[in-house]
Amino acid sequence: MLQKVLEGISAADKRKIREAKEHLDSLIKPPGSLGVLEEIGMKIAGITGKLENDFDKKIVLIFAADNGVHQEGIAASPKEITHIQAINMVKGLAGISVLAQEAGADIRVIDIGIDGNVEENSIIKEKIAYGTKNILEEDAMSISEAINAIEVGIKAVNWAKENGYQLIGTGEMGIGNSTTSSAILSAVAKLPGEDTVGYGAGLSIEDYQHKINVVNKVLMRYAHEEEQMDIIKILCRFGGFDIAGMTGVFLAASYYRIPVVVDGFISAVSALLAYKLNENVKDYLLFSHASTEPGFKIIEEIIGLKAPLMMEMRLGEGSGCPIMFKIIDSSMAIIKNMGRLADGNISKEILVDIRE
Repeated sequence: MLQKVLEGISAADKRKIREAKEHLDSLIKPPGSLGVLEEIGMKIAGITGKLENDFDKKIVLIFAADNGVHQEGIAASPKEITHIQAINMVKGLAGISVLAQEAGADIRVIDIGIDGNVEENSIIKEKIAYGTKNILEEDAMSISEAINAIEVGIKAVNWAKENGYQLIGTGEMGIGNSTTSSAILSAVAKLPGEDTVGYGAGLSIEDYQHKINVVNKVLMRYAHEEEQMDIIKILCRFGGFDIAGMTGVFLAASYYRIPVVVDGFISAVSALLAYKLNENVKDYLLFSHASTEPGFKIIEEIIGLKAPLMMEMRLGEGSGCPIMFKIIDSSMAIIKNMGRLADGNISKEILVDIRE
């Protein structure tokens, strides 16, 4: 399944992007004056191959998993929060639940590796294992587990497509996953932990330094084979099942030409892995908010995309996606409903292109 998806991801429709630009430039406004709203409209036209798009069905796919590295004291919260908060999500109590409802979007919570048996029926059971292993001591997962976890994400997009969803967001729940994300980013970008590690969800200065030390020790375990590590092996060494599942979502959404929204830092690390597996994935990604984690800017630079929202959010869960959904809907409304210059008796010659 994974190989078929990787081989089937093609670039966006450049002709349709040009057509969307021409249409936007013909509307009653100075060319480029709606900034990111215009960029989104052009990008989505290239994804879907259509100028006008309605996203009546939107969903955030959320992957919940525990991380063995938690036992190293790198997180402010106990690992049981992963289990508890996954249930709170489907009960409508979590931040992502409220924001999704406000945006007219659904959520689907997938147990891909919670360390415990989840009895809540509304949570989809796709458990690879009861959490990953401690990356300070051994690989997080095997090659087969990594591929299976990626394919759980692919299956989630298959399900979403079959059920009529036209716009997808990505979310996660896993205490300790900012550590696994930093380790992955350090390995991919060949950077020390000092450059990629952030405070996560409320660490003290002392705990923050400890987290950096843990990531650097993890990287040192494999320094001798750095040049031989491909993307799947990096995921096996350092990753979480949640990261792998979201990687599969980005790949499958690109394969099916469905716009897919990146949430914060952990989601962006998954987007980076997908991009490294097939660079055409970049054409299908829509970043939402800029995470306060330092590694996020590094990912933006590597992929060459920028998050339009600066909101100092650090919740995770996919919480930036419903907010971005509403902005995407606004972009689609501009393309569909705004009048043309000719309709408003305005000459194009008197307007200044603010992009120049």
